[in-house]
Amino acid sequence: MKQCEANLIITLGLIAHHRGNGEQARDYFEEAFELAEQHDLEGEKYSYYNNIGIIDISDRNYESAIKNFRTALKIAANIDDIKTHNTLHNIALCYNNIGNREKALEYYKLSLDERKMLKDTLAMLYSYINIGVLYMQQDINDSALHYFDLSKDAALKINDQRVLGFAAINMSNIYHTNGEYDKGIESARAAQEAFKVSGNTSMEQMG
Repeated sequence: MKQCEANLIITLGLIAHHRGNGEQARDYFEEAFELAEQHDLEGEKYSYYNNIGIIDISDRNYESAIKNFRTALKIAANIDDIKTHNTLHNIALCYNNIGNREKALEYYKLSLDERKMLKDTLAMLYSYINIGVLYMQQDINDSALHYFDLSKDAALKINDQRVLGFAAINMSNIYHTNGEYDKGIESARAAQEAFKVSGNTSMEQMG
């Protein structure tokens, strides 16, 4: 009963956050956490730190977010069958935003490992893209191409033309940088076609 009550309060917090009211969201999450503490609801404690971390990201308080996500992972270590790949992904996002690409790659790959175990193609797809972008930003082009190619395969499986186009345009840019102009043109055309099919003509990088 108390678990249901805590989850209801967490849901109210999520709604408040989606509506842009971070302070109200924090209040709801704090209320849910108090219940979780009183009744040893470990899953809800994990949710608390994870959700507070997400609010920290919205506030661009990345160091605090990392701290909260790490606490969530410590709690999750004692919970059977809990999925932590999104928490790992969010830690990677934080490190990327503060310029620590080495740590960002580490956590993106940890998240990807769990997503592979879960056979979550959509989640794997975004892991591949993010890892590819990080390698590309560091001019490690062979690794970037490898991950963009993996993202293309995943995108084809679930018919995500937008991501297919995003991967192809980045591959085109790398091929041009490498002087492989025919491959660059081929990838650019593939990107153009994918964006046309998806109805999205934007070639901006994804977050």
